[in-house]
Amino acid sequence: MAVDAGAVEAKPKRTRNAQEILAAVAVALIAFWAPSTDTGLILRVLSAAAALAALLVATIGLELFEDYRATNQTKKANPFEVKIQKVELPTAPPGGVAAAASKMDEYLDGFPLSRSSDIKPLESGFQVLTDGQKLRARVLGGFANGWETGGKDWLEQRDLWMQAVAAAPRAAAARELNWMGIGALEPAGPLSVTSKEVGFCVRVDGIVSKPELNGKMGAVVTKQNDNGRIGVRLEGTRDPMSLNEKNLYPLAGFEALGVSIPCIRAFRANFAELLKVSVREP
Repeated sequence: MAVDAGAVEAKPKRTRNAQEILAAVAVALIAFWAPSTDTGLILRVLSAAAALAALLVATIGLELFEDYRATNQTKKANPFEVKIQKVELPTAPPGGVAAAASKMDEYLDGFPLSRSSDIKPLESGFQVLTDGQKLRARVLGGFANGWETGGKDWLEQRDLWMQAVAAAPRAAAARELNWMGIGALEPAGPLSVTSKEVGFCVRVDGIVSKPELNGKMGAVVTKQNDNGRIGVRLEGTRDPMSLNEKNLYPLAGFEALGVSIPCIRAFRANFAELLKVSVREP
């Protein structure tokens, strides 16, 4: 430590000695070039000014030289050095691709994403590279056969995570654009006491034992029983399933959304750049 401290103090000591030498040289020049006592006042002032100017120029040159040397001695940053960040993700994207994309900043601990981010699969998950920063995301495995890390069902969920990451920058841009107020819309809450009637449309989310059901849509076919479970027929199935009320989220009816052909055309025109498709009027 003593050697390092001496090295740190060496620079100001050398600078001070060099300035003292410059000052001595300037005094010598003044003494050598100083006019005799019978010389006029103007010539004396000019002589002194020239000596001071020479001292100033030399001092500035010395400082520039010291700065240049210090810059060259400073260790330069490696332009190929990549900052690596690691996160762990649940087996399936909560709520599906769209819901996970809307909260991707939270899932990736603030890792920056852009539409040019490079996303590649890994044996334990996937990695994302954005402007010299790398993220390695580990997708946790499930407990059932096929859901273990590397299993068929696990691979499908990992690919869904990658799709959600790719969609996240576009989802953020859509919220920022806030077309017709959609960026300010809050997700629907759980079913209320008055929304348990048969025929109500719901979305499944938050199921741990069967994560493959999360994100699916369905319709209520039987009312809530004494155990707090509701019969729901999910999309693509014939037989209803008994699901817990807390895992069901209501969907607004199409008539309440006000969806129409002009609305769809306006939406497509506003988001054409994000969709990366050519927009033509049908």
